[in-house]
Amino acid sequence: MLDYFVHIVDSNNMTKLLYLQNMERYSCLAKIIKSGEIDGKQYLVLDQTVFYPQGGGQPSDIGIIRNQYGLFKVEKVVFIDQEIYHFGEIVSGNFANQIEVTTEIDSEKRILNSRIHSAGHVIDLAIQQLYPNLTPSKGYHYPEGPYLEYSIPNSDTTFSIDVDKLNTENSTIISLDLPINFEISNDTHLSGKPQRIMKIIGYPDCPCGGTHVSKLGEIGIITIRKTSNKNGVIRISYNVN
Repeated sequence: MLDYFVHIVDSNNMTKLLYLQNMERYSCLAKIIKSGEIDGKQYLVLDQTVFYPQGGGQPSDIGIIRNQYGLFKVEKVVFIDQEIYHFGEIVSGNFANQIEVTTEIDSEKRILNSRIHSAGHVIDLAIQQLYPNLTPSKGYHYPEGPYLEYSIPNSDTTFSIDVDKLNTENSTIISLDLPINFEISNDTHLSGKPQRIMKIIGYPDCPCGGTHVSKLGEIGIITIRKTSNKNGVIRISYNVN
């Protein structure tokens, strides 16, 4: 089933999304199918990529694309019209269409982003257990101050989270060290980006197209930094160590 979303992108110059197939794959061979400049930034579009594009509250991968002619530094990756645009800087050499390249993401940043993203899902599972009446509204899974937001019933401005209980529930979930698995959804996001269903045994399924650790124990320790209630929206800020 997973190969379906990896290979639906064979036509119309769409990019094969290899990160959907293996989130622990950090490099691949590819061919340039489009190149150019937008707003002063160079870009490359490849026939396939391991780079995760920014989206779903998660930052894009960064890294390098190289060939026998030179080096392209990837600073940001964006999903546009079913293609993955690798924006960055040509450090040296030539990156014309049809040239074969080797892509390599910054694996340390990928792993950190995956831990933070998976941690956000663990917090959400804990919230569902402790406060089932809250409605998720936003997730920000960047290393610079990750947080989740929830709408409170009747916009209650007096509601607060018991941080100790939430930290305990987070630790309990992580201690299970369950595998994080995925199934392919028949639906697609409005942007056209493929969708997957994240599955953890014993917990509700969740649509998610981002990158994750393979087992809950790889997340580390989640610490709730603070919570706030502004106009009936609760924000839960967290760290991963």
